[in-house]
Amino acid sequence: MFDGALRESTNPISLSIDMKIQYAVRDGLQKSINEFNAVGGAVVIMNISNGEIISLVSLPYFDPNKKLGPNDKYLFNMIT
Repeated sequence: MFDGALRESTNPISLSIDMKIQYAVRDGLQKSINEFNAVGGAVVIMNISNGEIISLVSLPYFDPNKKLGPNDKYLFNMIT
């Protein structure tokens, strides 16, 4: 969606993710997964005034640096 804007403008596109909230959400979600023995979980926090995504967390965490099999559950991002 932003390809044209990135090619034609020198202005950067900034992310709306708040790192402090992102960390707190991830920590809380991981604790809940552990407490309830869940397979995974997902959280999205959005500013309803402008649609900015403040936090987006999906666990279990996908690490692109780890080689996984095609059927591995860690390849599934519950939000996207």
